[in-house]
Amino acid sequence: MSVLTVTSKFQLIGFGAEPKPRTDQDGNPKLFEPAGGKPTYATGGGVIGKNGLDKSVTVATLQPVRLESGKRYQTAGQTWVTPWISGRFIAYSVVCERVEPVEAQAKQ
Repeated sequence: MSVLTVTSKFQLIGFGAEPKPRTDQDGNPKLFEPAGGKPTYATGGGVIGKNGLDKSVTVATLQPVRLESGKRYQTAGQTWVTPWISGRFIAYSVVCERVEPVEAQAKQ
């Protein structure tokens, strides 16, 4: 598996779901080796692309956080991207240290 470290920010829209630990097929926490073997959490949000929601990209975070429904967020801190193939399509798994509201990013 090739994992790329990127400086790009990914914009998300919250769906209001609680963060969920990502687990493997046996129910064990998925540990993300490039981040020192830390567990990751599904964000409960969707990536905003040029044409609306981009279903080919998923975002997980090292710090669990509930994304408020309809609110915009952005990846923050170190960010890793893993490309993978799903059938005939290329998809991307993004893991970031944390996500922050877009307003917080604009104030800095």
